Amino acid sequence: MASHPVRFGIALLGAVAAALLGCSSNVEQPSASGAGGPGGSGGSGGSGGSGGKFEITCGSKAGSHDAVCPKADACPIVVDREIGCLDGEYSEFGAFGVHVITTPSKSYVSASSWNIHALFDVTAADARWLKAFPLQSSSSAMLLAVDPSGGLYASADETQASDYAGALSLVRMQGDAFTKETVFDDPSRYTPLIDLAFDRAGAAHVWYNGEHDAKRDVAIRAADGKWTHDMVSAPGVDWWRFAVANDDKPVAFGLLDGGAGYQLQASYDGKVRPLGTPFHPQGLPRYRPLGTNLDAAKGALPAYGAIAGDEGGLHVAWSSATKDYVEAIIAAGSGPKFKCPTGFSGNPPPCPADCHEAVSGVTAQAYAAAFGSGEIWLAYVESHLDYTIGYEIQDIDGSKMCVGNPKGDDKSTSELHLVRVPLDGAPPKEVMALKLEKLDRSDVGSDEETDGGPVAIHESGGALTIAIRLLPAMYQPKVRVLRIDTKLL
Repeated sequence: MASHPVRFGIALLGAVAAALLGCSSNVEQPSASGAGGPGGSGGSGGSGGSGGKFEITCGSKAGSHDAVCPKADACPIVVDREIGCLDGEYSEFGAFGVHVITTPSKSYVSASSWNIHALFDVTAADARWLKAFPLQSSSSAMLLAVDPSGGLYASADETQASDYAGALSLVRMQGDAFTKETVFDDPSRYTPLIDLAFDRAGAAHVWYNGEHDAKRDVAIRAADGKWTHDMVSAPGVDWWRFAVANDDKPVAFGLLDGGAGYQLQASYDGKVRPLGTPFHPQGLPRYRPLGTNLDAAKGALPAYGAIAGDEGGLHVAWSSATKDYVEAIIAAGSGPKFKCPTGFSGNPPPCPADCHEAVSGVTAQAYAAAFGSGEIWLAYVESHLDYTIGYEIQDIDGSKMCVGNPKGDDKSTSELHLVRVPLDGAPPKEVMALKLEKLDRSDVGSDEETDGGPVAIHESGGALTIAIRLLPAMYQPKVRVLRIDTKLL
């Protein structure tokens, strides 16, 4: 587990969790067998102070959206829950990203960290933690998908860093029970999961990194349960992602760095096409495929699409029958223009005075988009940053350098924006804005190819589920989950 500069005592962290979400936060005492497994009262967690394991405890409370919905009977937000888990001495609940699945009657959310793969059935009254969920924690994110019948699936690489035990696994939910199958097992290394999707024939597609240079592996589980494995190529030179298109054909994505920005490309139906204009990210290039909407008739929606962000805005692009792509750019989602340097500056003393950062914008991966029944739904979180960076001298390999780190109170907040993007070329329209606590701005990410962002969205049958990982205070992350009736927007 990653080290941290600040240590919370066990009792203090338990009190924090209890105060935050009104949940119990007992810590399991050391025992011969360690901690309770995922089928018991708690999953495996971070080490306790005496060498034992934390009992992972989770709880939730209702979120407040009165500013958006002064009249409850006309409110499009039908579910609003805040979920938190005590998942170790340094709580990193959801650090590897959140994912959601919407069914006609259910909203599910997953949150992954070093200590837990957690799955919740979220309703207006509760966020029910499905403790029997059998995927073990690892350094890998967990992805969710739904099959044509509405069945929920999850996949993750369970390989343990200590002994390489574990495998890439696929889990199916059946009532309150789960069945688990091994997708691929190599006892000598990690096999990072990249993407997970179903086609309309009920076949599961699991893409993973088998370390084949410019190729990746795909495992396909047919509806009859039979597995086949193959290697696939993707366009570009790196940052590959995969999906099932809305006409059930496979589509692969990749990036080219042409100097004028990163060009997203899509390989589909035997051809490679550009997808959107080049974008210029602040840091590492990130983009997110839109996925498949199995509720729509085959071919009724554009075959594929993706979203990427840079300092100029959010680029949402999708395929077209008459040209390479159609694109909408939401300028309001532009990245923040930071003025205060952080970390190792490389500059010798004297160090600069404290710097107050007060800027707004969309930080890395704080966006997600999905195909709806006849439009694209885009959710992004705008951060309103308000904190101070202090500079001090540190000895780096015998040289004195100035290092900048946050100091004092972080008064940052954030705001969720929900945008409807028409497929006919009409201008995008913002349909909701909701003020939130501070967004988690870290980019922990278990693997650069895995979808590990702090925002997730999925549509089914006129209902949207959105999840956002927030960090109101250090080591107190929580996940805000909203289910929205689009007919009321």
